Amino acid sequence: MTTEKIMTKKIFPDGKVTEASSDCICEQRLIIRINGKDRYDIVCTSNDLHELIIGRLFTDRIILSREDITDSAFTGEYADVTIHATDENAGGLM
Repeated sequence: MTTEKIMTKKIFPDGKVTEASSDCICEQRLIIRINGKDRYDIVCTSNDLHELIIGRLFTDRIILSREDITDSAFTGEYADVTIHATDENAGGLM
């Protein structure tokens, strides 16, 4: 997980102000393309992207199992996923 330092200010009820450095988790934009068509535009951390995509496609019944994914590639902010459409999951692709 990528973090970056940011400066924060705390203002107390008595008016006292303190500054401190805090870690902030960095997120990124990810556009998920399925069989060449943009399907999802999400913001997420850079961890476990493959698992995130499998979970999203499974939850939305676009895939029925991990084996439905025939190929995947990550390029910048894009995740290109190729899936094998069957009669059972084709409705999720429309």
